[in-house]
Amino acid sequence: MLTKDFKEVQIQIAFRPADAKFEVADAAIQRDPEYIFNTSQLWSDSIDIFEFVDHTKRYL
Repeated sequence: MLTKDFKEVQIQIAFRPADAKFEVADAAIQRDPEYIFNTSQLWSDSIDIFEFVDHTKRYL
């Protein structure tokens, strides 16, 4: 995304599995353990998807 000053910034999208809700991530959502703060981490090569699912199941 570009700001009004034409600077490029990345928007982070958060997801709450309990109710399938997507939000633009902010400081409050970052602290909320029910949200996956940055959904792009799901496609990272460095994530262990099984560990991630085990962590996320606590909030369902």
